[in-house]
Amino acid sequence: MKETPKLLVSHKVMHTLTTLVFLTASFNIYADSELVKGKYGELAVTLDLKTAAFAGGNPWFGEAHENIGDAANFWWEGSVEAGAKGTLNFFGGTEFYGAYSYLYAQTAGHDASGLSNGLNNPGTGDTEKAYAGWRSGTLFPALGKNAIDISGGRQNYHIGSGLLIYTGTVNGNEEGAYWIAPRQAFKETVIGRFNSGPVKIEVFHLGFHAAKEFNEAGSTNGVNLEYAFSDKNTIGFSYLHVYNTEDQAIDGLDVFNGRVDVTPLPFWPQLTLGAEYVFEQNDALFQSNGGFAKISYEFQDTPWTPSLSFRFAGFQGDDPDTEQNEGFSSLAYGMSDWGTWFQGEIIGEYMLGNSNLHSYLVGLNVKPVKSLDMHLFYYHFEIAQPESLADNVTASNFADEVDLIADWQVNERLSMSAVLAVAIPNEAARQFTGGRNTWFQSMLYAAWSL
Repeated sequence: MKETPKLLVSHKVMHTLTTLVFLTASFNIYADSELVKGKYGELAVTLDLKTAAFAGGNPWFGEAHENIGDAANFWWEGSVEAGAKGTLNFFGGTEFYGAYSYLYAQTAGHDASGLSNGLNNPGTGDTEKAYAGWRSGTLFPALGKNAIDISGGRQNYHIGSGLLIYTGTVNGNEEGAYWIAPRQAFKETVIGRFNSGPVKIEVFHLGFHAAKEFNEAGSTNGVNLEYAFSDKNTIGFSYLHVYNTEDQAIDGLDVFNGRVDVTPLPFWPQLTLGAEYVFEQNDALFQSNGGFAKISYEFQDTPWTPSLSFRFAGFQGDDPDTEQNEGFSSLAYGMSDWGTWFQGEIIGEYMLGNSNLHSYLVGLNVKPVKSLDMHLFYYHFEIAQPESLADNVTASNFADEVDLIADWQVNERLSMSAVLAVAIPNEAARQFTGGRNTWFQSMLYAAWSL
């Protein structure tokens, strides 16, 4: 396939991005999305537009062609999701609800994951959401409003910070829009929810596809339990049974997950602690564990309200000297926030998943004005089992990365983000890729919702 000249791709990317940003801004002249609202229910249309342009230097540490078959210096992604949602009031204050949406996404050029290599501007359209459910409303006043909720179909579902369950379908490859990842819905769900006071219980069945190149496809049944002592003090436990996977090591996998988010000192509410631990077992075939611990402090009386955080995350790697597989399976993880759980806008997005990895993160967040958030992240990455990454890798010290990110809430419907990232290869990355150069990456993103 003939390669498009870099300058031409860059011009097209920036022209397309600028056009879409102005288009999304201009949509604000339209009225509210609500079509019908009355005593019998309501009906509304939905529309979400996302676009991002990327420019970089020395991807894969200067060896992109050798590792992914393409230069991957410039590319563009975009998506449009349109649909409708509604509710129908029923007896006893209960209601039926549902939604449908169709999504189209595309990539122009080739992204740094390598998944679009050999594809000419990949993109497809398909149903994204198609679900229906019932909520108890005020039928059980002692339990609280909507204490019981039962739903099924194609819909989003998250557990905790998204370490295991967040993104349920494919992004990238022929689907396009790898980084934007607009496809989030699990394609097959049945979810029962009970929420009453501090108690939340969820029982679920999920069918998921490979959300990124690091994930497996399969199905899972499970239960999620959470208890909130207060707004800032929550504990959670989840159990999942995984099946229908092509990887025999995790077909039949049992997953046990515990989580805690607390403000441990009432007289010091600026200090917060968070942790999560996962144990995975499949008889004698597979056993692994992973998780993270995080501490954060917010300087509430300081201009720009800075917050400082430190996080360690560790995910076991497969020991090649044992018959059992110990490589942590991250199932259907996703991005609930910057660095969670794609760790780094270079390394975590394009090179390493949450397995066979130890990472250290120092973060600084500031808020110069109400509509602007700034983030500065430093990551250090180490490989848990170097031999499992590649036969020629003997070192564990992989790379260091620094990300500078700005989030701007332009108005109620339009938001924009900008990213500048740099990754420096250490010995393990040099062995793995053959590259020695510093990788630079920049991104401009815009999202608009009706």
